[in-house]
Amino acid sequence: MIYLPTNPCCDCEPIINSCGNDKEVSSNIVYDGPTLPTSGVKSCDTINVALQKIDEVLTKLVSQQFSNTNNINLLINQVNSINSEIIEINNNCCP
Repeated sequence: MIYLPTNPCCDCEPIINSCGNDKEVSSNIVYDGPTLPTSGVKSCDTINVALQKIDEVLTKLVSQQFSNTNNINLLINQVNSINSEIIEINNNCCP
């Protein structure tokens, strides 16, 4: 098995491969960099945990993007409606 160098700041115990084979699995590999503030990935998080945290952030971003798109479409409809009303007022007021 291949192991990453141990992070001196990490007091994690190596995780034994539970798949019963000699292949590396993501539960054996830990992130050993600094804490990633946006995702909350911390040193000693396994790749599985890191991916779950990143997925949570992506899920929130996708949801926010959907909400923003809906809000933008509502604003566009309101602006178009206001423009139509202005055109109608101008047409009725200034023959």
